[in-house]
Amino acid sequence: MKILITGATGFIGLKLVPKLLAEGHEISVLCRNKEKALKVLPEGCNIVIGDITDRESLRGCCDGVDMVYQLVGLSGNELPSDYQFARFRKVNVEGLGNIVDEAQKAGVKRFVQVSSIAAMGIVKEMPITGKSKCEPYLPYQVSKREGELLVLDKVKNEGFPAIIIRPAKVYGVGGEDSYQSIIGMCKKGVFPKIGMKDTMVSHCYVDDLITTLALLTTKGKIGETYICATEEHIGFYESVRLVAKLMGRKVWMIPIPRWAMANLAYCIELVFGWMKKKSPVTRRNVIAATTDRIYDFTANKRDIGFVSSVSMEEGIRRCVKYNKGKIW
Repeated sequence: MKILITGATGFIGLKLVPKLLAEGHEISVLCRNKEKALKVLPEGCNIVIGDITDRESLRGCCDGVDMVYQLVGLSGNELPSDYQFARFRKVNVEGLGNIVDEAQKAGVKRFVQVSSIAAMGIVKEMPITGKSKCEPYLPYQVSKREGELLVLDKVKNEGFPAIIIRPAKVYGVGGEDSYQSIIGMCKKGVFPKIGMKDTMVSHCYVDDLITTLALLTTKGKIGETYICATEEHIGFYESVRLVAKLMGRKVWMIPIPRWAMANLAYCIELVFGWMKKKSPVTRRNVIAATTDRIYDFTANKRDIGFVSSVSMEEGIRRCVKYNKGKIW
């Protein structure tokens, strides 16, 4: 199969490309910087120069292609403002629309949009499925959801052969902030515990995401939205204790009421907003961090036949082992 991958030089792309090459597919990658691509991508890739935010640069990029993986995205926790909404929509909505249009013109047989669980905002009803109500708030969240709606509209009204994947927080060896921040705090020996109960979380180990994406060359239902995360969740503070244990450290949990942390975060927001700087913590962050994330993978098992093989505990062990000598 001839496949085009956008965002191939990112954390996910660098693992997806060799996986698909090993399976015998013919791979083209859409990149803005050819020199960077040549340095980091394996041999055997056809490099196409283009930028999804520049419609003209994409002309013909999907010609002769059977399938497209759209990995490019702009992420961040910036608070709402006209500037931030425009900034995120430029990539996550307009850019997505540009590559979708090229794929349609070329008549690709399958299009996989890698979205994010962030598109759902804070979901209060458990378990979460691909059809749970979405209430995005931050510009990143809103733009990812708008991108999904753009694709789903194409599927419904124009027969566009697309599938949407929503990974939870993607982590793994070599990934940005794959437990580095928690390791750093455990190194200090103290950790703030927000709220009275532990929060259930389920992240997405990068190897499981790659397996899922590779399976979508032939599996998955057109028009469906699938969540990709570890099937068995874990308590967040349970994971902190596991990190500390693997490090051979003792960590004191400092209890802080949720309402107190939320109010403090709001004050910090105001101060940093006055200084016109990005706040290190927001009230929204606190609420999200203390809300359970438990998922229902019925659709994944039915249509793809795979959910996860790397447990949260195993994924954490791999990350701590990788960071030994780097952070502690």
